[in-house]
Amino acid sequence: MLNKLKRLDRNKIFTVALTFFIAWASGYAMQNSDRVAEIFGMDSPVPIENLSLASAETQDPDELSARLPNPPFFALQVPRLAMPSVKKGAAHEIPDDAGLAEMLKPRAFSPFGIACGPAVRAEPLAGARVRIIVNAPCRGEENLAIVHGPFGVPARISKAGLASVVIPALAERAGFEIRIGSGDEKYKLSTEVPDFADFERVALFWEGNAVLRIHAIEKISGGMEFPAGASGGEMIRIEGPAAKKAEIYSFPAKEVSGSGVVRLIVAADVNAKTCGREIEAVTMQKNADGAIDPVAVVLQMPGCDRIGQTLMLKNILKDLKIASN
Repeated sequence: MLNKLKRLDRNKIFTVALTFFIAWASGYAMQNSDRVAEIFGMDSPVPIENLSLASAETQDPDELSARLPNPPFFALQVPRLAMPSVKKGAAHEIPDDAGLAEMLKPRAFSPFGIACGPAVRAEPLAGARVRIIVNAPCRGEENLAIVHGPFGVPARISKAGLASVVIPALAERAGFEIRIGSGDEKYKLSTEVPDFADFERVALFWEGNAVLRIHAIEKISGGMEFPAGASGGEMIRIEGPAAKKAEIYSFPAKEVSGSGVVRLIVAADVNAKTCGREIEAVTMQKNADGAIDPVAVVLQMPGCDRIGQTLMLKNILKDLKIASN
Protein backbone atom coordinates (compact mmCIF):
# COMPACT_ATOMS: atom_id res chain seq x y z
CA MET A 1 0.00 0.00 0.00
CA LEU A 2 2.79 2.36 0.86
CA ASN A 3 4.53 1.58 -2.42
CA LYS A 4 1.39 2.42 -4.39
CA LEU A 5 1.11 5.80 -2.69
CA LYS A 6 4.74 6.55 -3.50
CA ARG A 7 4.22 5.74 -7.19
CA LEU A 8 1.06 7.89 -7.26
CA ASP A 9 2.89 10.83 -5.72
CA ARG A 10 5.68 10.56 -8.26
CA ASN A 11 3.21 10.57 -11.18
CA LYS A 12 1.44 13.65 -9.81
CA ILE A 13 4.71 15.45 -9.31
CA PHE A 14 5.83 14.65 -12.93
CA THR A 15 2.49 15.80 -14.38
CA VAL A 16 2.57 19.10 -12.48
CA ALA A 17 6.18 19.74 -13.50
CA LEU A 18 5.46 19.02 -17.19
CA THR A 19 2.44 21.34 -17.17
CA PHE A 20 4.48 24.13 -15.59
CA PHE A 21 7.30 23.71 -18.18
CA ILE A 22 4.92 23.87 -21.16
CA ALA A 23 3.29 27.02 -19.79
CA TRP A 24 6.69 28.63 -19.22
CA ALA A 25 7.99 27.67 -22.69
CA SER A 26 4.92 29.06 -24.44
CA GLY A 27 5.24 32.37 -22.64
CA TYR A 28 8.95 32.61 -23.36
CA ALA A 29 8.43 31.88 -27.08
CA MET A 30 5.81 34.60 -27.35
CA GLN A 31 7.99 37.19 -25.62
CA ASN A 32 11.26 36.20 -27.34
CA SER A 33 10.28 35.33 -30.91
CA ASP A 34 13.43 36.89 -32.40
CA ARG A 35 15.63 34.74 -30.21
CA VAL A 36 13.69 31.59 -31.16
CA ALA A 37 14.02 32.39 -34.88
CA GLU A 38 17.77 32.86 -34.47
CA ILE A 39 18.12 29.52 -32.67
CA PHE A 40 16.29 27.67 -35.46
CA GLY A 41 18.17 29.42 -38.30
CA MET A 42 15.33 31.72 -39.41
CA ASP A 43 15.44 35.42 -40.04
CA SER A 44 13.26 37.67 -37.96
CA PRO A 45 9.65 37.32 -39.01
CA VAL A 46 8.21 40.08 -41.09
CA PRO A 47 4.96 41.47 -39.73
CA ILE A 48 2.14 40.92 -42.17
CA GLU A 49 1.23 44.60 -42.11
CA ASN A 50 4.68 45.46 -43.62
CA LEU A 51 3.98 43.48 -46.82
CA SER A 52 2.31 45.19 -49.72
CA LEU A 53 0.69 43.61 -52.73
CA ALA A 54 1.48 44.82 -56.27
CA SER A 55 0.37 43.90 -59.74
CA ALA A 56 2.68 42.06 -62.12
CA GLU A 57 2.86 45.21 -64.23
CA THR A 58 4.30 47.48 -61.51
CA GLN A 59 6.12 45.18 -59.11
CA ASP A 60 9.65 43.95 -59.78
CA PRO A 61 9.65 40.19 -59.04
CA ASP A 62 13.22 40.33 -57.69
CA GLU A 63 12.28 43.17 -55.32
CA LEU A 64 9.22 41.29 -54.10
CA SER A 65 11.28 38.16 -53.56
CA ALA A 66 13.81 40.09 -51.49
CA ARG A 67 11.09 41.29 -49.12
CA LEU A 68 9.64 37.84 -48.44
CA PRO A 69 10.95 35.91 -45.42
CA ASN A 70 13.42 33.09 -45.97
CA PRO A 71 11.87 29.64 -45.63
CA PRO A 72 12.55 27.72 -42.40
CA PHE A 73 15.16 24.99 -42.37
CA PHE A 74 12.54 22.26 -42.73
CA ALA A 75 10.97 23.74 -45.87
CA LEU A 76 11.42 21.82 -49.12
CA GLN A 77 14.19 23.36 -51.18
CA VAL A 78 13.59 22.98 -54.97
CA PRO A 79 16.72 23.77 -56.98
CA ARG A 80 16.41 25.79 -60.18
CA LEU A 81 16.96 23.55 -63.19
CA ALA A 82 18.96 25.20 -65.95
CA MET A 83 18.20 24.22 -69.56
CA PRO A 84 21.27 22.75 -71.32
CA SER A 85 22.84 25.10 -73.79
CA VAL A 86 23.07 24.03 -77.43
CA LYS A 87 26.49 24.53 -78.94
CA LYS A 88 26.83 24.86 -82.67
CA GLY A 89 28.48 21.82 -84.12
CA ALA A 90 27.83 18.69 -86.16
CA ALA A 91 26.33 16.86 -83.17
CA HIS A 92 24.03 19.71 -82.06
CA GLU A 93 23.05 21.60 -85.17
CA ILE A 94 19.35 21.70 -85.86
CA PRO A 95 18.80 20.29 -89.37
CA ASP A 96 17.12 22.34 -92.05
CA ASP A 97 13.92 21.22 -93.75
CA ALA A 98 15.72 18.96 -96.22
CA GLY A 99 17.87 17.39 -93.50
CA LEU A 100 14.87 16.84 -91.25
CA ALA A 101 12.94 15.22 -94.09
CA GLU A 102 15.87 12.86 -94.72
CA MET A 103 16.01 11.94 -91.02
CA LEU A 104 12.27 11.22 -90.91
CA LYS A 105 12.18 9.31 -94.21
CA PRO A 106 11.07 5.71 -93.57
CA ARG A 107 13.72 3.07 -94.13
CA ALA A 108 12.93 -0.23 -95.82
CA PHE A 109 14.19 -3.41 -94.20
CA SER A 110 13.95 -7.07 -95.09
CA PRO A 111 12.15 -9.60 -92.83
CA PHE A 112 15.60 -10.30 -91.37
CA GLY A 113 16.00 -6.65 -90.29
CA ILE A 114 18.63 -5.84 -92.95
CA ALA A 115 18.49 -2.64 -94.99
CA CYS A 116 17.02 -3.39 -98.42
CA GLY A 117 19.87 -1.86 -100.41
CA PRO A 118 20.78 -3.24 -102.88
CA ALA A 119 24.56 -3.18 -102.62
CA VAL A 120 26.77 -4.38 -105.49
CA ARG A 121 30.52 -4.82 -105.76
CA ALA A 122 33.13 -6.32 -108.09
CA GLU A 123 36.29 -8.10 -106.98
CA PRO A 124 39.05 -9.39 -109.29
CA LEU A 125 39.96 -13.08 -109.19
CA ALA A 126 42.85 -15.13 -110.53
CA GLY A 127 42.55 -16.14 -114.17
CA ALA A 128 41.59 -12.62 -115.34
CA ARG A 129 38.11 -13.10 -113.96
CA VAL A 130 35.82 -10.92 -111.87
CA ARG A 131 33.32 -11.91 -109.19
CA ILE A 132 30.16 -9.80 -109.08
CA ILE A 133 28.41 -9.84 -105.70
CA VAL A 134 24.88 -8.53 -105.26
CA ASN A 135 23.31 -8.09 -101.82
CA ALA A 136 19.60 -7.25 -102.16
CA PRO A 137 17.74 -8.61 -99.09
CA CYS A 138 14.36 -7.27 -100.31
CA ARG A 139 14.70 -8.67 -103.86
CA GLY A 140 14.97 -12.36 -103.05
CA GLU A 141 14.32 -14.86 -105.86
CA GLU A 142 14.31 -12.17 -108.58
CA ASN A 143 16.13 -12.47 -111.89
CA LEU A 144 19.43 -10.72 -112.37
CA ALA A 145 21.46 -9.84 -115.48
CA ILE A 146 25.13 -8.79 -115.44
CA VAL A 147 26.08 -7.00 -118.64
CA HIS A 148 29.77 -6.96 -119.60
CA GLY A 149 30.69 -5.77 -123.06
CA PRO A 150 28.18 -6.98 -125.65
CA PHE A 151 26.70 -9.79 -123.59
CA GLY A 152 24.70 -10.29 -120.42
CA VAL A 153 25.13 -13.14 -117.94
CA PRO A 154 21.85 -14.27 -116.39
CA ALA A 155 21.62 -15.11 -112.70
CA ARG A 156 19.08 -15.32 -109.92
CA ILE A 157 19.07 -13.73 -106.48
CA SER A 158 18.72 -16.24 -103.67
CA LYS A 159 15.85 -16.21 -101.19
CA ALA A 160 18.17 -14.51 -98.70
CA GLY A 161 18.89 -11.75 -101.23
CA LEU A 162 22.39 -12.79 -102.35
CA ALA A 163 23.94 -13.50 -105.75
CA SER A 164 27.55 -14.22 -106.77
CA VAL A 165 28.60 -14.58 -110.42
CA VAL A 166 32.10 -15.09 -111.88
CA ILE A 167 32.72 -13.60 -115.33
CA PRO A 168 35.82 -13.67 -117.59
CA ALA A 169 37.01 -10.08 -117.98
CA LEU A 170 37.13 -8.55 -121.47
CA ALA A 171 39.23 -5.53 -120.51
CA GLU A 172 42.03 -4.60 -118.13
CA ARG A 173 39.59 -2.23 -116.49
CA ALA A 174 36.36 -4.19 -116.64
CA GLY A 175 33.04 -2.36 -116.48
CA PHE A 176 29.72 -3.98 -115.57
CA GLU A 177 26.06 -3.03 -115.47
CA ILE A 178 23.83 -4.84 -112.97
CA ARG A 179 20.15 -5.14 -113.94
CA ILE A 180 17.65 -6.36 -111.35
CA GLY A 181 14.18 -7.66 -112.12
CA SER A 182 12.72 -6.27 -115.33
CA GLY A 183 15.92 -4.29 -116.00
CA ASP A 184 14.59 -0.85 -115.04
CA GLU A 185 16.80 -0.85 -111.95
CA LYS A 186 20.46 -0.59 -113.02
CA TYR A 187 23.79 -0.20 -111.23
CA LYS A 188 27.19 0.41 -112.83
CA LEU A 189 30.59 -0.50 -111.40
CA SER A 190 34.09 -1.39 -112.58
CA THR A 191 37.33 -2.90 -111.32
CA GLU A 192 40.94 -3.37 -112.39
CA VAL A 193 41.97 -6.87 -113.53
CA PRO A 194 45.67 -7.20 -112.59
CA ASP A 195 46.48 -10.35 -114.60
CA PHE A 196 44.51 -9.50 -117.74
CA ALA A 197 47.69 -9.24 -119.86
CA ASP A 198 48.69 -12.80 -118.90
CA PHE A 199 45.82 -14.40 -120.86
CA GLU A 200 44.78 -14.66 -124.48
CA ARG A 201 41.01 -14.30 -124.62
CA VAL A 202 38.62 -14.76 -127.55
CA ALA A 203 34.86 -14.31 -127.47
CA LEU A 204 31.99 -15.01 -129.86
CA PHE A 205 28.48 -13.57 -129.32
CA TRP A 206 25.24 -14.16 -131.21
CA GLU A 207 21.52 -14.49 -130.65
CA GLY A 208 18.57 -16.37 -132.03
CA ASN A 209 18.35 -19.98 -133.19
CA ALA A 210 21.87 -20.33 -134.58
CA VAL A 211 24.15 -22.96 -133.08
CA LEU A 212 27.75 -21.69 -133.05
CA ARG A 213 30.87 -22.97 -131.33
CA ILE A 214 34.56 -22.09 -131.05
CA HIS A 215 37.00 -24.90 -131.74
CA ALA A 216 40.48 -24.23 -130.26
CA ILE A 217 43.22 -26.57 -131.49
CA GLU A 218 46.32 -26.06 -129.34
CA LYS A 219 49.51 -26.96 -131.28
CA ILE A 220 52.72 -26.32 -129.42
CA SER A 221 55.96 -27.52 -131.00
CA GLY A 222 57.95 -29.83 -128.76
CA GLY A 223 54.93 -30.38 -126.53
CA MET A 224 53.35 -28.12 -123.94
CA GLU A 225 54.23 -28.09 -120.26
CA PHE A 226 51.74 -26.53 -117.87
CA PRO A 227 52.52 -25.42 -114.32
CA ALA A 228 50.89 -27.24 -111.43
CA GLY A 229 47.15 -26.66 -111.40
CA ALA A 230 46.95 -25.44 -115.02
CA SER A 231 45.22 -27.43 -117.76
CA GLY A 232 45.57 -25.51 -121.00
CA GLY A 233 42.86 -23.31 -122.45
CA GLU A 234 39.37 -23.00 -120.99
CA MET A 235 36.08 -22.67 -122.90
CA ILE A 236 33.01 -21.11 -121.24
CA ARG A 237 29.54 -21.12 -122.82
CA ILE A 238 26.93 -18.60 -121.64
CA GLU A 239 23.19 -18.72 -122.33
CA GLY A 240 21.95 -15.18 -121.77
CA PRO A 241 18.48 -13.59 -121.73
CA ALA A 242 16.49 -13.03 -124.94
CA ALA A 243 18.20 -15.99 -126.66
CA LYS A 244 21.60 -14.32 -126.46
CA LYS A 245 24.54 -16.70 -126.38
CA ALA A 246 28.30 -16.49 -126.01
CA GLU A 247 31.42 -18.64 -126.00
CA ILE A 248 34.63 -17.35 -124.43
CA TYR A 249 37.98 -19.07 -124.80
CA SER A 250 40.92 -18.23 -122.51
CA PHE A 251 44.51 -19.42 -122.79
CA PRO A 252 47.14 -18.79 -120.07
CA ALA A 253 49.86 -17.64 -122.48
CA LYS A 254 52.19 -16.32 -119.78
CA GLU A 255 51.92 -19.40 -117.59
CA VAL A 256 53.17 -22.14 -119.93
CA SER A 257 56.50 -23.10 -121.35
CA GLY A 258 56.90 -23.95 -125.04
CA SER A 259 55.82 -22.11 -128.16
CA GLY A 260 53.40 -22.67 -131.00
CA VAL A 261 49.96 -21.71 -132.15
CA VAL A 262 46.31 -22.14 -131.17
CA ARG A 263 44.12 -22.66 -134.23
CA LEU A 264 40.70 -21.00 -133.81
CA ILE A 265 37.74 -22.20 -135.91
CA VAL A 266 34.06 -21.15 -135.72
CA ALA A 267 31.66 -24.04 -136.25
CA ALA A 268 28.09 -23.32 -137.41
CA ASP A 269 25.39 -26.00 -137.58
CA VAL A 270 22.93 -25.87 -140.46
CA ASN A 271 19.36 -26.44 -139.24
CA ALA A 272 15.83 -25.70 -140.38
CA LYS A 273 15.81 -22.30 -138.69
CA THR A 274 19.14 -21.09 -140.05
CA CYS A 275 19.47 -22.62 -143.51
CA GLY A 276 19.60 -20.11 -146.34
CA ARG A 277 19.77 -17.18 -143.89
CA GLU A 278 22.33 -14.73 -142.61
CA ILE A 279 23.54 -15.00 -139.04
CA GLU A 280 24.89 -11.90 -137.33
CA ALA A 281 27.58 -12.33 -134.69
CA VAL A 282 30.23 -10.34 -132.84
CA THR A 283 33.77 -11.48 -132.15
CA MET A 284 36.20 -10.06 -129.61
CA GLN A 285 39.93 -10.67 -129.71
CA LYS A 286 43.06 -8.88 -128.50
CA ASN A 287 44.77 -6.51 -130.88
CA ALA A 288 48.45 -5.54 -131.04
CA ASP A 289 48.00 -3.09 -128.14
CA GLY A 290 46.55 -5.78 -125.87
CA ALA A 291 43.00 -4.40 -125.92
CA ILE A 292 40.04 -6.49 -127.02
CA ASP A 293 38.21 -5.09 -130.03
CA PRO A 294 34.65 -6.09 -131.02
CA VAL A 295 34.15 -6.97 -134.69
CA ALA A 296 30.74 -7.54 -136.29
CA VAL A 297 30.54 -10.48 -138.72
CA VAL A 298 27.81 -11.90 -140.95
CA LEU A 299 27.66 -15.62 -141.65
CA GLN A 300 25.88 -16.69 -144.85
CA MET A 301 24.37 -20.11 -144.19
CA PRO A 302 23.93 -22.62 -147.04
CA GLY A 303 20.56 -23.81 -148.37
CA CYS A 304 18.23 -26.14 -146.55
CA ASP A 305 19.47 -29.09 -148.62
CA ARG A 306 22.46 -29.12 -146.30
CA ILE A 307 20.52 -29.35 -143.01
CA GLY A 308 22.47 -31.43 -140.52
CA GLN A 309 25.87 -30.38 -141.81
CA THR A 310 28.37 -28.19 -139.92
CA LEU A 311 30.35 -25.38 -141.49
CA MET A 312 33.93 -24.96 -140.27
CA LEU A 313 34.84 -21.27 -140.71
CA LYS A 314 38.57 -20.68 -140.36
CA ASN A 315 38.68 -17.00 -141.27
CA ILE A 316 36.41 -15.59 -138.54
CA LEU A 317 38.96 -15.59 -135.69
CA LYS A 318 42.71 -15.06 -135.82
CA ASP A 319 44.95 -17.85 -134.59
CA LEU A 320 46.82 -17.25 -131.31
CA LYS A 321 50.62 -17.26 -131.49
CA ILE A 322 52.23 -18.57 -128.32
CA ALA A 323 55.84 -17.56 -127.68
CA SER A 324 58.16 -19.49 -125.37
CA ASN A 325 58.44 -17.98 -121.86
